[in-house]
Amino acid sequence: MSELPAYFASAGFALADESDAHGEWLPGLLGSRDLAACVVQVTGDDDNLDYRFLAVSPAFADATSLRDVAGKSMRSLRPDHEQYWFDLLARIARSGEPSAFEHAARAFDRRFHGFAFRVGCPEARQVVVVFEDCTPARPGEPAPAPPGNVDVRLERFGATLAHELRGPLAALSNGLHILNGRQAQEESRWALAMMERQLARLSGFIDDLLDVGRLGSDNLRVEREPVDLHHVVSESIEACASGIDARRHEVMIDWDGDQLLVRGDPRRLTQVFTNLLTNSIKYTAPGGHIRISLARQDGMAVVEVRDNGVGIASHELPHVFDYFKQCSIHQNQARGGLGIGLSIVRNIVRMHGGTVSAHSDGPGEGSVFIVRLPAMPAVNVG
Repeated sequence: MSELPAYFASAGFALADESDAHGEWLPGLLGSRDLAACVVQVTGDDDNLDYRFLAVSPAFADATSLRDVAGKSMRSLRPDHEQYWFDLLARIARSGEPSAFEHAARAFDRRFHGFAFRVGCPEARQVVVVFEDCTPARPGEPAPAPPGNVDVRLERFGATLAHELRGPLAALSNGLHILNGRQAQEESRWALAMMERQLARLSGFIDDLLDVGRLGSDNLRVEREPVDLHHVVSESIEACASGIDARRHEVMIDWDGDQLLVRGDPRRLTQVFTNLLTNSIKYTAPGGHIRISLARQDGMAVVEVRDNGVGIASHELPHVFDYFKQCSIHQNQARGGLGIGLSIVRNIVRMHGGTVSAHSDGPGEGSVFIVRLPAMPAVNVG
């Protein structure tokens, strides 16, 4: 094997071959020496799936107990590794849809959670996996101390990923504007519309990742001015109109007409309720119901977003606002995403001096998210 390039070596990576590098962004993306990460190539067909390690970070060995894995396949290293992991990576390599995960790895006597996304062209079938050991302590054993500040490392990773992708997204956006200025056949127009939808989706995804980085470094700017929550909720519904229409949801607002003011950032508060509404849309079956209520209670402005969707198991309720955490019933819905929207909601609400909580009677019983913010006195405009 040829000598490891200096840029890769400085980041602490072991590569199977220099040609496996996807340009110079890979070390910058996965350069943390204490973040467990790997780049793999999915091999085989559906009946005989496997994956080969192309690159691993220094912390990979500590998280998995596997060493010197570059160039080797997982089935050769752990023949008893669960099929779940092969299916997960194959699905990401095939569809290009990133995925958060949390699952047992019994061959390692551990449990991992993290997220994975495809890199390179679809034919390369290559996936980046970033993860951590979340194995619960056994009875009578102390819980292991987390290596460093895990949340900070994941936040920095998200911010790095977002900045790396901003350039190509801007180029794609400019190209779409140029193409839209020409006469196109109907098939081309359909393709352009599809590309625009995907561009909007990617941009929103990256905006969320950037917010994760800003929230983690206290760089998120929050304006302070009187904000009408009914207006904010109405704007959030308008922002989600296409998703509501596509899934034929009925959205209702319960409001007594009294002015409900808080002091805060209107753009960020709209982001809060757009994320909550988007969450309900994703996990409520077509034709379902979403009800948003606004009220003043004990000096607080209270907004509830209630749906009749898939619900949340009681043991998972305390974790729905955690970064990169998706409840198992939500993962089974295959809706995509990294599980950061609700984490952003929690942090923005906290920055406004409020709280957000989640409640559900269990799977299949729907969910309700309750935001409480300090209310301002109503302004008499008469």
